[in-house]
Amino acid sequence: MGANFKDGVIREGARVGSGTILGNIKNGIIRKGGTSSVDTGSVVANAKDGMVREGIVAATTF
Repeated sequence: MGANFKDGVIREGARVGSGTILGNIKNGIIRKGGTSSVDTGSVVANAKDGMVREGIVAATTF
């Protein structure tokens, strides 16, 4: 499976900006599922200082 990332949305597929939505990233919060709106879906992890961590961290800590 290939994946691509554009405008905060992660999609399955080889072409950038197209394919089934897998999740999204905004303000260091990684969400699974959702829509092309970047603030939707279930929070699964966070990214900070080059590390991805499982779990939820308040966006204000970034």
